[in-house]
Amino acid sequence: MNSQNNLSFSVTFEQTVDFIRNRILLIAIVSIILALFSTIISNLVFNPNLIINQLYYIQSPTQVFTYLIRPLILLYILCIICISITLAILYNLSINDKLNPSLILPRLLPIALNILGYTIIYSIILIALFILFSLIMFILSFVLSERVRLLTTILFLIAAALIYFSLFYYFLASTIQPSTKTFLQRFIDSHKFIFSNWQSPILIVLISGLINIVLNWFSALLGNNIIVGVIFSTLSTIISFFVFSFFYRLYTVKNNIELPKLDENDQQNQQIIS
Repeated sequence: MNSQNNLSFSVTFEQTVDFIRNRILLIAIVSIILALFSTIISNLVFNPNLIINQLYYIQSPTQVFTYLIRPLILLYILCIICISITLAILYNLSINDKLNPSLILPRLLPIALNILGYTIIYSIILIALFILFSLIMFILSFVLSERVRLLTTILFLIAAALIYFSLFYYFLASTIQPSTKTFLQRFIDSHKFIFSNWQSPILIVLISGLINIVLNWFSALLGNNIIVGVIFSTLSTIISFFVFSFFYRLYTVKNNIELPKLDENDQQNQQIIS
């Protein structure tokens, strides 16, 4: 099986399913713990009902910004922490089926710093793209109807989201394993890979995005309470483990990185796939 076939969606998906299935109990336990942690902290930091009530009495845009910026920054930090833990645990599980703090802890800070750098750079890029797109749409407003402009905007946002998250996930996959590559090399390599092998990344991002939309819809139907939040946050975290593992496998194949020796169950599954 050549490298291009190994990068195919079906092969990568099957291998990822096998990897998650053989470790599902441990991944589920970790997901529940992360869901409890993130749900409790986010509810303490960002209570929507309380924020809406407070904003009702605030008139100045500056005061609104000042009031919102602190909880948003805290949520951003919480998100980085949860993603870093998830990726560090995934690195651990790719080497050993049991959680080993000596494998997890050293990876947390490097991963977190890479996420921070990536999001800062892309915040600047996205602002520039938003300004450019707004300018283009303003010019097109003289020749296109409002309905066509709305459809164009929706399609652009969907395409931009798929590309952004494909780049983001692949970049994160490149940070899972210790490497001599610099941040800039990882950043450039992630763009080269996605724009030359976009099919599998775009498809898995689309599928996971649709699943998360459905989960959020059900969560909204069941009401806003901590139990529902923990349940759906757990499911979302398990999905994240799957997506990160999917991109990690793409990364290892693309860079000819040999994964650690498979356990007995994985060896049997690998023979079936081959």
